[in-house]
Amino acid sequence: MRIAVVCNQQGFSLVETLAAVVMSALMLAALVALQHALSQGIQAQREFLMVGRFACQQVNVVAPDLPEGWLLSRSRREEGACFTLQVQLVSPGGRQGELSRLHCPLAR
Repeated sequence: MRIAVVCNQQGFSLVETLAAVVMSALMLAALVALQHALSQGIQAQREFLMVGRFACQQVNVVAPDLPEGWLLSRSRREEGACFTLQVQLVSPGGRQGELSRLHCPLAR
């Protein structure tokens, strides 16, 4: 009686395994780059919104102090009984904004 041994190996070859590892590494690198780009975009959006918020605060007659690193240029122009306050802001990241507001005191 003869017993036939059939060696039918199954699995991945070394080349297939290396190709899978290289493709996984490339996909991971692409995802890291995408996450970095999204993070920078979110930071730019946040800074843009902060410029608008701080500019709205600074065109009031009494304005709060700005956080460290922000630059403010504020001017006042008289127009009869009214006056215009104009502010120019520069964020620590370099984003700029400008806003003006007309103030007219109530006549009594």
